[in-house]
Amino acid sequence: MSLFQFSSQEASQNIRKNRSSRWPDGRRKNETRLTGFADVTVTPTFSFDTADKILTIGSCFAREIEKRLASLGFTLPALDIEIPQEERIRQTANSILNKYTVHSMENEIRWGFEDVGIPFQDFFLRGGEDTWHDAQMVPNLPPVSFERVTERRRMVSKMMSRLPECRIVVITLGLVEAWYDSKTEMFLNAMPPAFAIKEEPQRFQLRTLDLDEIVASLERIHGLITRYGHPDFKMLITVSPVPFKATMTGTDALIANTYGKSVQRAAAEVFNARHDNVNYFPSYEMVTLSERAAAYEADNIHVTRPMVEHIMATVVAAYAPSVSLSKAEEPRPENDRDREKSNTRSGLLLEAKQNLSDGNFESAITNLSSLLYRFSNKLRPAQLANAHLKLGVALFRTKQANEAVQQLKIAKKLNPEHPNTTYYLGLGLARLKQDDRALDMFREALRLDSSVPDHHWRLGKQLMNMQQEDEALTHLRNALALAPDHKGAKAALDEHARNAPNPTS
Repeated sequence: MSLFQFSSQEASQNIRKNRSSRWPDGRRKNETRLTGFADVTVTPTFSFDTADKILTIGSCFAREIEKRLASLGFTLPALDIEIPQEERIRQTANSILNKYTVHSMENEIRWGFEDVGIPFQDFFLRGGEDTWHDAQMVPNLPPVSFERVTERRRMVSKMMSRLPECRIVVITLGLVEAWYDSKTEMFLNAMPPAFAIKEEPQRFQLRTLDLDEIVASLERIHGLITRYGHPDFKMLITVSPVPFKATMTGTDALIANTYGKSVQRAAAEVFNARHDNVNYFPSYEMVTLSERAAAYEADNIHVTRPMVEHIMATVVAAYAPSVSLSKAEEPRPENDRDREKSNTRSGLLLEAKQNLSDGNFESAITNLSSLLYRFSNKLRPAQLANAHLKLGVALFRTKQANEAVQQLKIAKKLNPEHPNTTYYLGLGLARLKQDDRALDMFREALRLDSSVPDHHWRLGKQLMNMQQEDEALTHLRNALALAPDHKGAKAALDEHARNAPNPTS
């Protein structure tokens, strides 16, 4: 069945009335819509303002949208979610909300108002004696106690239960490679952790969604919001321009990503055509049709901040004219001089240093990866070792331990006597549960520089973990001798005291 049907007169009128209906001809001087950031014409069927609360559902791109809307005075319940620093996979406080597939978005909306349907002991994946993982949340969350994983699940469901407050719902479609749990008969948010696959290899399946599956899930989402949401809800549906890092289908990543984005774009159009209270917003087109150097970071994955600003300026101008940005405020692509500066060795190093200092580790990874890819043969050995060290630290901070260890090993090989490299390599190996090798690195870091309290503390902690208590206590006390307020050493000694057997009289 056709999506739209026009008479010949209507078709002729459409092309005459809409100046943007013709593809920009680059041979004409006034055709600039594909120069720098792509400009699109948006025709909204509804509007909103700062009095309307907005619920955003999607992946990391949805988090960027939230930040910009909040800065303009909008209220977003998703921003009330914060998880502790040690549980975050990104610096964003609510990254736990990232949703990558349409079924996981559907699940989360439903569970804001309906029971999960199975006991939590079957819903969560068990990783150890008392470590659990919620496969409906982001995949890199560290496993936690049953009490904590249940608390996180209820926290997210409680946030989603605020749906009736939100007249505007923004859904950003992400990926079509979806993991399915045949035991619970549920789609997961992302790939289950390795321990779960190892324990039950036949339980999980990777499925590539087709058009009908995506549209059907979107229809169920619309039904849930109709049933539980705001009586006058309006929905903006978008497709994230952020690709996956890899495909697990055995095909070329470029081809697989093009299918995934294309089929979701088609599904969004079908869904939009069926509902008067749904609008499609072309953020995907705006990014992918812009000059690539202006739209994407050097990793070819993440969207640049100026590009996000341009998208949000377009959204606000079209849908929230009362808070619309003026043209003077709208971001433009960096000029050639700025872009050239940020792409030099010194520019990338400066940006990486600033991002590391600010805790923007993902951006630092982008800077350093670009630096090493483009300029590694032009860096002096000490500079090269330092770049690999900083990249390893940034990867470690984003809980990418395997990748961190790879970079730190390179840094260690280039500069074997560097204490900080040795120390961080020990941290990475410890996180990978390679205890003996981690212990060797911590011992060596202490030998290279015994004046650093952390070197004593972390060696003591590793020894304590390996049941070598007497030596561990010596190093923990040495850490306190150097830094009397050292929290890590104090905590380790306190824990040892609590667990020590009571002396007999």
